[in-house]
Amino acid sequence: MAGLPAARGRPSHPGECGAIGFRVQEWLHLARNPYDRLGHFAQGFVPAIIVREWLIRRGGVARGGILPSLVIACCLAISASYELIEFGAAMALGQGADEFLGTQGDPWDTQWDMLMCLIGAVTAVVTLSRVHDRQIAAMGTGSWIARTKRDAASLRS
Repeated sequence: MAGLPAARGRPSHPGECGAIGFRVQEWLHLARNPYDRLGHFAQGFVPAIIVREWLIRRGGVARGGILPSLVIACCLAISASYELIEFGAAMALGQGADEFLGTQGDPWDTQWDMLMCLIGAVTAVVTLSRVHDRQIAAMGTGSWIARTKRDAASLRS
């Protein structure tokens, strides 16, 4: 497979980290590679339904009410933890912090990362909650563990 030309710090192979970001940067005529922003959007979007499922099934939180706020708060807590790990690693690296963090000269990078996580979590909650509720209802009542054991037993017999 032919690689992309190595220009402007671009990866030489399409599979290398950030290749998608470079393509989006060119497509939208952005001054900055948005790969980091896309990743932080996903950092909010992906865990949102996982956290929602866990809160409903294990946490006993009813649908509606405070559930969307708890889901979004949990996603932001995950993102904040990641940012603190990044901060600790950057402090340990000292002079190499800018290269490690990939801030691309943006002093507000951490705040933008958290905002993108928030947007991702809200997008997931708004767009997927109804589908998620239908899927949970279709699974029936009872705990997930009990159903898994029952299903495994029926497969053995």
